Amino acid sequence: MEECLELRRLPHCIGGLVALTRLGLHNCVSLKCLPGSIGNLTALKSLSLDECDQLSSLPDTIVNLASLQALEIIGCDSLASLPACFGDLSALTELTINSCDVLATLPDSIGNLVRLTSLDVGCVPMETLPMSIGGLAALRELCVEQCPALHCLPDTIGDLQSLTRLTVAVCHELTTLPDTLCALVGLRKLTICNCSRPTMLPNDIGSMQELTYMDISACDWLATLPDSIGNLHSLTKLNLSNCAEVTVLPDSMGEMAALRMLILSGCTELSCLPDALWQLVKLTSIDAQGCEQCRLPGCIVDLPALTELNLRECRKLVLLPHSISDLTMLMRLELFDCSKLQYLPDSIGNLTALKELCLDGCEKLSSLPNTIGKLASLEKLTLAFCTELASLPVCLGDLAALTELFIGSCDALTTLPDFIGNLVNLRSLVVDYLPMIGALPRSIGSLAALTKLVVGNCSELFCLPDTIGALQELTWLELTLCDELKALPDTVCRLSSLTTLDVGNCEWLAALPNNIGSMQALTYLDLGTCLELKILPDSIGELAALRVLVLTGSAELPCLPDAMWQLVKLTSIDAHGCQERVKQSAQALVDRNLARICGR
Repeated sequence: MEECLELRRLPHCIGGLVALTRLGLHNCVSLKCLPGSIGNLTALKSLSLDECDQLSSLPDTIVNLASLQALEIIGCDSLASLPACFGDLSALTELTINSCDVLATLPDSIGNLVRLTSLDVGCVPMETLPMSIGGLAALRELCVEQCPALHCLPDTIGDLQSLTRLTVAVCHELTTLPDTLCALVGLRKLTICNCSRPTMLPNDIGSMQELTYMDISACDWLATLPDSIGNLHSLTKLNLSNCAEVTVLPDSMGEMAALRMLILSGCTELSCLPDALWQLVKLTSIDAQGCEQCRLPGCIVDLPALTELNLRECRKLVLLPHSISDLTMLMRLELFDCSKLQYLPDSIGNLTALKELCLDGCEKLSSLPNTIGKLASLEKLTLAFCTELASLPVCLGDLAALTELFIGSCDALTTLPDFIGNLVNLRSLVVDYLPMIGALPRSIGSLAALTKLVVGNCSELFCLPDTIGALQELTWLELTLCDELKALPDTVCRLSSLTTLDVGNCEWLAALPNNIGSMQALTYLDLGTCLELKILPDSIGELAALRVLVLTGSAELPCLPDAMWQLVKLTSIDAHGCQERVKQSAQALVDRNLARICGR
């Protein structure tokens, strides 16, 4: 029963539905009570009480539901307590109690739910869990989340010997973790996140020999990790992100033989990675984003399995070791906003497995090494805000596997080199905010695989090469905020695959090519804020696939050509800021086409 907003009570006779196996009461906001006869539903296996705001109590007879296996109580904001005999639900295996804003305690009898395998608790006023929780001998999953007033976990949690997954999240008043936590020797997944007060983990945490995943993220006061963490020989993923007070990691981490993923992003005070890191022969990923103080140990090059290295926002990183070439399996290298990085070592060309290289925000990087052309597997290269980069090396044209190239906000870059046309597998080329670029190289017409070309904020760009018409795979052409661009070459009309043409905010663009109607695949055309545009060619009426036309702010355009009435698929024309005649014609055309589509 969903959104029965006026339902205040269930009839007493509901107890006669003795074959009922599932009852869901969702968003019954006026429901104040359940009848005692509900206990007669002895076949009921699933009961869901979701967003029943006025429900203030449950009848004691609920414990007579001998077959009940799953009980969900969510968002019952008036529910202040559960029946003392709640633990008599002997068949219950799954219990969820969340977002009940006045429920402060669970009954002690909850420990009698000996078949319970999953318990999910999250209520704002709840300060403790009952000691009896240790009696849940079958419990496999325990989630305590969104209990901001919870200040401790009971010592008896260590008695949950069947527990394989424990999550404690967004419990801001939780100050300590009980030492008995380490008795959970069968635990496989441990998550303690967004709990800001704990300053340390239990010393014997290394005794959790079955643990494969540990997430201790956003624990603001956590300063150190116990040495015993090195005993977690089965751990494959360790997440310490946003633990802002952690300054060092124990050398014992080198003994975590199964570790594959190490996440340290946001550990702003971490000064270095442990020298023992080289022992982690299975480690494939290190995420050190935002570790502003962190330096790279020389041993990082001894990680034979490493495929991803994220050093984004490591703003004190001045150089990469020459021996980085030893990371022969590295596929992704992130150096975003490494603002003090001055150069890349020549040896970087030996990273023959590298597929992605991000150099955005490397403000001090003045050149790229000639060996970069040896990155035979490189598919994506981004160069944004490299403000001192004055030129690109010729060898860049040797990147035969490159499919994506982004060059933006490189203020010192005055030209795009001709050899860019050698990138025969390039599919996406984005050139943004290069204020010194006056033209694109003619060789761009050789990019036979190119499907997307974006040129934006190039205020000195005054023309496009006529070779652009050779880009037969191009589907997206965007030329925005190119203030000096006054015309498009006629060859642009040969782009038979083009579906999107955006020349918005090219304020000096005065006209479109006369043969624009030959672009039969075009569905989207943006001419917004082309302040000098005074006429549209009649051939625009031949754009049979056109669906969207943007003319916003093109105030000099006096009228739409009559040929546009042939555009039967055109259902959207934005003519804001245009002359009244243009607005009226645009509205009439759209109304006619929409009427046809709707069969009127």
